[in-house]
Amino acid sequence: MRKQWGFDGVIMTDWFATGKGLGSHVEAVKAGHDMLMPGTSAVKKELIKAYKNGDITQTELRRASANVLKAIFSSRIYQGYLKEAGRRK
Repeated sequence: MRKQWGFDGVIMTDWFATGKGLGSHVEAVKAGHDMLMPGTSAVKKELIKAYKNGDITQTELRRASANVLKAIFSSRIYQGYLKEAGRRK
C-alpha cells in the first residue's frame, strides 16, 4: 500500500491500537507500520521474540527503524539542533 500511494513518511499506530490484546504488534510492522505507540517494553519483547522465532524478518524491522530515523533526521527540530550545535563550536 505504501508504494501504491507513493507515501514516504512514517506510519504510526494510534495509542494502544495494537496493545491490550487488540492486535498484533508483529503483524502491524509486517503490514507497514513503523512506530507502535506507546512503545512499551511489551512491544519490544514481542518483536524480539518474533524475530528469534522467524515470525518477522530483519529487513522488516530495519525498514521500520529506517523510516523513523529518516523522519527524525529530516525534521525541522533536528535541523535546528544541528544549526545551533554548529554555532556552539
